[in-house]
Amino acid sequence: MILHYEKVSSSNVFSGTYCEEIRVLLIRFHNGGLYAYHNVPLEVFLAFKEAKSKGSFIQKQLKGKYTGEAAQLICYADGGTLGVMEKIYFDRARRSA
Repeated sequence: MILHYEKVSSSNVFSGTYCEEIRVLLIRFHNGGLYAYHNVPLEVFLAFKEAKSKGSFIQKQLKGKYTGEAAQLICYADGGTLGVMEKIYFDRARRSA
């Protein structure tokens, strides 16, 4: 499983994590929320990384174009690495695909 993790500089968004195998983009917010967008091409994740405004990108490029759902978040790994719940989410999604 290839995961791409990007901690971002944003007032609202903390990070984005993308799994190429299942084409899911997880957005983690500063308020602790986690949202999953499905069937997202890698190019869209790369554009998210480059976007000056992550919030505007989510509003204009993800919402309404890709199926999204709230995901539960329990805990994080330290040091800006991939969060534990992101890893668990991707593992479960991969098994059910």
